[in-house]
Amino acid sequence: MSTELRVYFHFRSPYSRLGLYKLLKADIEDAVPTRLHILTKAAGTDDPINPGSTPARRAYLMQDVPRATMEAGLPISFPRPFDMDYMPAYSAFYAAREAGAGLAFATALSNSRWSDGSDVSDQAVIDEALSQAGLQPGLSVDDAGAQLAADTAMLEKDGAFGVPFAVLDADGRLEKFWGQDRFDLLIRKIKS
Repeated sequence: MSTELRVYFHFRSPYSRLGLYKLLKADIEDAVPTRLHILTKAAGTDDPINPGSTPARRAYLMQDVPRATMEAGLPISFPRPFDMDYMPAYSAFYAAREAGAGLAFATALSNSRWSDGSDVSDQAVIDEALSQAGLQPGLSVDDAGAQLAADTAMLEKDGAFGVPFAVLDADGRLEKFWGQDRFDLLIRKIKS
């Protein structure tokens, strides 16, 4: 039986950070082949993901994100600037993924953003995350746009619509998990 775990995330999301942290802490890559993908839009749409799209949703996030982060025992600091050019982070992520350290890098860079409020488009911040993942600073790919397009094609296939989102693929039988709180269930399932 062939099993693979596909995980969709984005550096913009504090919930992605929590999901990635849980997977890294559980050594999930030792239990099942795992591949991370960047999600910038929901399957079936061309609209970018914007979790703070309404005042009520923003107010909820300002309450829930610190609560969920503190529950995980992690520090929290809202990033400034909030949005930026993510392409340098994507380029380093794809290089880290190719080097077999995608989860470690994505977690380290997400932690920089959500623990320290760092600008993840800043090369010094990216280099520190690469170092934390055991990789050389300055590592990047030339085809980040093409790899992002491939990730988008995969999310369409899997029907991913938010982050973090995971698909456990056991011989083509897909089981989906949306939200960092569902990652606890995913980890228990894989580890059992």
